[in-house]
Amino acid sequence: MKTRFLPLLSFLLYISVFFGVSRVFAVSDIARPVIVKAGQTYLGGYQDLREEFIFSKKDFLEINIPENKVRIYKFGEIENTFPILNKKDGLPTGFFFIQSKKGLDFSMDTGTYLPYALNYYGSCRIHGESYAILPKENGVYQKAECLALSDRDAKILYGSVEVGLPVLAIGEEKREIPETTSVADFPEITARSFLVANIDSGLVIAEKNSDIPLPIASLTKLMTAVVVKEQTNLKNTILVKNWMLRPYGETEGLMAGLTYSLEQLYSPLLQESSNDAAEVLSSAIPGGSAIYAMNQRAKSIMMEKTGFVDAHGIDVANQATARDLFYLARHVAQNNPEIFEITKGVKPSGFSSPVFLSPKNKNLFIDEPGFIGGKTGYIIESKYNGLFVFSLPAAEGGSRRVAIIILGAPHWQTMDGNLKSETLKILAWLRRNYSTKNQ
Repeated sequence: MKTRFLPLLSFLLYISVFFGVSRVFAVSDIARPVIVKAGQTYLGGYQDLREEFIFSKKDFLEINIPENKVRIYKFGEIENTFPILNKKDGLPTGFFFIQSKKGLDFSMDTGTYLPYALNYYGSCRIHGESYAILPKENGVYQKAECLALSDRDAKILYGSVEVGLPVLAIGEEKREIPETTSVADFPEITARSFLVANIDSGLVIAEKNSDIPLPIASLTKLMTAVVVKEQTNLKNTILVKNWMLRPYGETEGLMAGLTYSLEQLYSPLLQESSNDAAEVLSSAIPGGSAIYAMNQRAKSIMMEKTGFVDAHGIDVANQATARDLFYLARHVAQNNPEIFEITKGVKPSGFSSPVFLSPKNKNLFIDEPGFIGGKTGYIIESKYNGLFVFSLPAAEGGSRRVAIIILGAPHWQTMDGNLKSETLKILAWLRRNYSTKNQ
């Protein structure tokens, strides 16, 4: 499978041609929506971003996954709407660009031809009805490389868009606005930065220095897991080579010369935080472009101030803000929940049994009630970091998901200000004080 990214020169040419025309824009032009309502701050989602595009009279393509619709907007108004015939499970959400157009493309993964193909992320394409010329051995074909329209609609769409057109893929989003009690008695947190926010509504419950970029250490591995899952088939195998095992740290049982499926490497990656498993997995990204893909994916999910230089987090230059990491937590919770399942030691449905049978799980809260998933990280420069998502009972019934992100805690599990005790203090406060009401 070959990933086709828009060449930088072509992209710059596209932008330069339309420079000064307000309806054409780049990733760097996009400010994530922050909403202030009744004195509360909410970190907006893709539906809020769509409203901003419409208000600014932008040209863009909308993929509305829950509605099974593709819409093309011109000057902020809907020009055409096309029903989706079929789509693959786990369709990626986010902000992308049309990277290439092919009147007839071929999918190595499905063995089928894709008419009127518009590539917008990894191997994801909007295309017409796929077909095969030669019979497949098992006679079974995957119907869509990413999402399929009728040939008629795909042809119309193909003729209406150009390379570089923004694409906004929207998934399920909860739009209700909750309330919270006063945070006057919120516990003192000694870490350099933290953010506590509702995953679904975006309500910021409490924060400190949440928009300052800091080293994130092994929290990096969450993005590695996302990109590999979205851009490869996790059933594929990979031969481990000596150069893949250079990062600091060794994973028992992971050896050069042996072959593993990609999904088998997720347990050491996300539980014991294996650096060499991260390196092996990153090498599976098509074209050897893992770091580029991680940085592009960060921008596409509104991680404005994030930068990656490796797949494991050893380098101090892997940095993000607590607000950025909230968007990563939201993306994983809404689109890749299997990643969080693995972090708490659960084998997701469809995954094969792990071959690394007893990895040490460093994720602190695997036995805490309501723990959905998360990740910890440490290097000397970053101190101790944590990204944790919990399900908490709501006052009126049901539950709500809350992210607790802490960067730069001075200690791990002992001494004042340690990562575990800081998180437990916040959890205790949430259980006493935080309630939701639909407005």
